Amino acid sequence: MRRAEDASWGLPGGGVEPGESWSEAAVRECREETGWLIRVTGLFGAYSDPRSQVHVYPDGRAFHFFGVVFTAEVAQEVGSPDDEVMAVGLSSQKTYQRLCSHRTCRSWRTSCRSGLPR
Repeated sequence: MRRAEDASWGLPGGGVEPGESWSEAAVRECREETGWLIRVTGLFGAYSDPRSQVHVYPDGRAFHFFGVVFTAEVAQEVGSPDDEVMAVGLSSQKTYQRLCSHRTCRSWRTSCRSGLPR
């Protein structure tokens, strides 16, 4: 998906709600952001590179977040992208590695180039 705020390409994502599993959060976030209902097919990888996944707030509080990337297939289009998204689409892993410019994609791209995880 292409983010409206900065035109960068990235994956749908967000936080896990109380009582929700990681995969349930992935399905919900994808539906909310893209309008697509997906079926999770596997775990691609988990990432926590401090070079790209530490956020420091203006008051000095720092948080190190992690990302969990799932493989999935589109089950059905159930709505429209939300206003945070200017475009959605599917691509091959190779094309996505080239397009993904959002800061949270750095660890994912590095892992793909090194062949891990598979």
